[in-house]
Amino acid sequence: MTIDEMVDLQKRGSRARVLGFKLSDNPYLHPERMLGHTAEALAEWLARYDAWKLGWETEHAIQAVNRRDAVPFEIERNRSRGAVFH
Repeated sequence: MTIDEMVDLQKRGSRARVLGFKLSDNPYLHPERMLGHTAEALAEWLARYDAWKLGWETEHAIQAVNRRDAVPFEIERNRSRGAVFH
């Protein structure tokens, strides 16, 4: 696998997460791409699986951070409007 292919698979994994796909939706888990159905070496298949997974996990982490960052912002915004928190 070339660097360009690896980056492309990472982008595809990231995009899949943005679209709401699950980690288990990794296309390298589909039967037609499993090792028993292709001539790819184990290392090649694993590299492709891992590249997609890395993209998905990176986007997932970014979304988690963004959700955590939004909470304090909302609290501060509501405080400035005079909201009372108990």
